[in-house]
Parts: sequence; C-alpha cells; structure tokens
Amino acid sequence: AKEIERVDAVKAAEAEKEALEKSLETAKAEAEEREKQHAEALKSSQEEKENLEHVSTTVQEAEEKERRLASTIESMQADKEKLEKLLETAKQEAEAKEIERADAVKAAQAEKEALE
Repeated sequence: AKEIERVDAVKAAEAEKEALEKSLETAKAEAEEREKQHAEALKSSQEEKENLEHVSTTVQEAEEKERRLASTIESMQADKEKLEKLLETAKQEAEAKEIERADAVKAAQAEKEALE
C-alpha cells in the first residue's frame, strides 16, 4: 500500500511538474508576445516622432518662405513707389519742356510776324 502511495505521489509530482512546465512555456510565449508588441509600439512611436519632426521642419520652412515673400513684397512695393515718383517727375519735366517749346514756337511766330 505504501508502495502504491509512493507511486501515486511520484505520478502526481510528475503531473504537477508537467503542468508547471506547460505553464512556464505559456508564460514565456506571452512574455515574448508582449515584448514583440512593445517593440512594434516603440517603432510606431519612433516613426510618429520622426513624422512630427518632419512636419515641424516643413512648417518652419514654410514660415521662413512666408517671411521672405513678405520682405520681397515690401521691397517690390517700395520699388513701385519709387518708379511712380520717377514717372511723375518725368511727366512734369515733359510738360515743362512742352510748355517751353510752345512758348518758343509762339515767340518765333511773333518774331516772324514782327519781321513781316
């Protein structure tokens, strides 16, 4: 009877050992799966970080282009105003020359008439 109990105890211990080994294998598989998911999440997080850095760089570049364009527009506006002033001055000079020419023509006409 003691021998049967001993055999039964050994069988029970072996069954318990097998159950613990299966439990250990399951735990290892679960840990590996969690580690894999963690690695994927980390990779995804890194990719998202890189995307955000790229977006940030793109926004900074766009802002810099906008500043340069604003500066160029201001410069072009100043150039336009200078050209408008030069054009106005040229018109005034042309009008003054036209008046001088008309006066000279009138004077020449009057001189011609006086000579006749």
